[in-house]
Amino acid sequence: MVKTLRMLAELKVTQYIFENKYKNLDFKLNESLSNWAYDIMRKWSIRYENAEQITQKLEITAMIFAKGEFNQENFNIARAQRLRRVTIIDLFAATQFLTRNEENKTTADIVRLLKEIINDEHEPTLKTLRIYGNGLKFQEDWIKTISCMAPSITSLSLPCCSISSLEFTKLCFNFATLRKLDISWSGVKKLNGIWFLHNLEVLDMTCLEFEKGEDVMDLFELKKLRVLKITGCNKVLPELRLLDCSCNVIDSNKLELLVRTHAKLEMVVLFDRTIELLTVENISCCIKSANYFLKSTDVNNNFIRQIFSELHSYMKNSETSDTDFKVCCMFYISVIKKWNWSWLRVCAFHNLQIIRSRPYLFDFYEKQDLVQVILISMPLYKESEPSSMSIHASAWYILDGQEFYKNSNDTIAAICEEAAMVVMSCNDLQSNTPSFCVHLIHKSLRSIKPEPSSLLIGNHYLKMKLINGVMSYATTTSMSYDQIFTIIKSICILTYHDRDNCSSEHSMFAAKKFIGSVVGLVDHFCEEWMRNILMYLINHYISNIDVSVFKKIFEENCAKVFLPILLDRQSGEQEHVIFYLLAIMKKSEARNSVNENEYCIKSEIKEIQKSIESFERIEGTDHMEVFRWLCRTSESKDVIKWARWCLKTSGLELLEGEEKEEYGEVNKSNEHEQEKDEQPDAKRRRVE
Repeated sequence: MVKTLRMLAELKVTQYIFENKYKNLDFKLNESLSNWAYDIMRKWSIRYENAEQITQKLEITAMIFAKGEFNQENFNIARAQRLRRVTIIDLFAATQFLTRNEENKTTADIVRLLKEIINDEHEPTLKTLRIYGNGLKFQEDWIKTISCMAPSITSLSLPCCSISSLEFTKLCFNFATLRKLDISWSGVKKLNGIWFLHNLEVLDMTCLEFEKGEDVMDLFELKKLRVLKITGCNKVLPELRLLDCSCNVIDSNKLELLVRTHAKLEMVVLFDRTIELLTVENISCCIKSANYFLKSTDVNNNFIRQIFSELHSYMKNSETSDTDFKVCCMFYISVIKKWNWSWLRVCAFHNLQIIRSRPYLFDFYEKQDLVQVILISMPLYKESEPSSMSIHASAWYILDGQEFYKNSNDTIAAICEEAAMVVMSCNDLQSNTPSFCVHLIHKSLRSIKPEPSSLLIGNHYLKMKLINGVMSYATTTSMSYDQIFTIIKSICILTYHDRDNCSSEHSMFAAKKFIGSVVGLVDHFCEEWMRNILMYLINHYISNIDVSVFKKIFEENCAKVFLPILLDRQSGEQEHVIFYLLAIMKKSEARNSVNENEYCIKSEIKEIQKSIESFERIEGTDHMEVFRWLCRTSESKDVIKWARWCLKTSGLELLEGEEKEEYGEVNKSNEHEQEKDEQPDAKRRRVE
């Protein structure tokens, strides 16, 4: 968390420098922060008004020039600094430094470009120069001129720069201090003069081709050379049968390449070498091989992926011992902890899913540690990044294991909070991972005793995200019944845990939205078992919200949904709506009654259905007319009580003849509760 706050602060300082908000303050960022800040600013299109503050506030030592950056603003910034590293990418974009020669070939004036970047008035500080040449030729005598401008260079990279053999010889004489030289893809045919680079330690000759052995003989005069890259030369010795590598530096990667590219090779001599051949014959050997490749200087992704594939096959085998199984799982966990490479974590998380097949191998504390490692190592949920999506899919599958929900409250809460973060940051709740995280939120909240963390209790944004998912269900065809029920269950349990705050402004707003959206679901559940599940959930929900929210059901926009169904005589849909309203009424009464025994409402539903049969709505009448009509005409105490409750909950006043004397005192306590919820200056509206 501290690192995150620091990064935010550094980003804000960078932004203020860029926007000239610190022009009256005298300070200068250190080298590390300056280089970081400049990398950020490069993306913001530096203009003249920004350049002055950048030169005053930053102490830049490394600059990159790419497409769109070969302009005077960047050149001014560069010349004001004491640069140690300069990288030039895509010379074709530096059009003001390109010319056509007599042969109609493009030539780059690299000397003039570097003079715009390097201030020759300063003491020479440039140590590293990298130029991506794009196959372009430079003007004559460019090597000598650059060596005079930057005499202290120790690392020179010229990939794809067109260099003749004569120019290469001049380069060696003029840059005698070089320790690293990259001439890959440069077209050099002879290494004459390379012996003069007596301090050279690293030489990259990728994709260079030499015709005769004499062309590379000077190479063997380099006594300090440690790394020689000659990949891509596409040359092999087709008849090679014996290779003696004794006393030479060679690792398994290079040895494997030699064996693979020389079909007739029969023997490799490795005297005075400690190299160890690696195999994948069992889990132990696979882990040993994987660790070797992970620690090597040049990590071979393909080898590691193949080893992980072998490990996955071993783990799926039911005959694999518990000991080997656990060792392998612990290896995956160590890889996730130690290496932050997305491709490697994708492999490790994918393979670790099998841990759910033998959860009994891990004790209470090991499971805690596993959850912590998974949650810390998961990247931010980004639907645009395939590696992030893959890791999240594997991680949440692992965390769905029932064994984690028998662990400590802290462990369960950590899972729940991280799942909530995914839900709150996603664009679509019906996507696989967010939908699965909703399931885990519900699962976690059912397991936490007694209460979840403060991040979840009263989290209005999370609850509204879920409620919006319910609201969109009516227009979304791709969301399954399981998904919508899981969302509703999660809303219910969140509301339960936040029941003490049911009258807060946020809770009331959420409850009104949810009640209104649930009414709209009536038409979508045609199966009886679906309605039963929905009613069970609604009964649970309404017991934890403020009763004044019930008025939302009778607002005209909601009533338009369920009132036509209420008048659909003797239908299953009609029974469902009556059941819904009766259940809410009963819950409301139960709060004000000492006796909260179970009730049977089947007979009441039949009474109400029978009473509604003879009602005929006249066009232009109020949308609550059916309830007024029941108050005036029904002979059933239960029917009148229900109709009166609906009218009063909606905020309507009973008219003359609608309140029968013998039922006038019914449920006084409930009426008192509803009146208490209203504003003191509110008036009942009368519909004539």
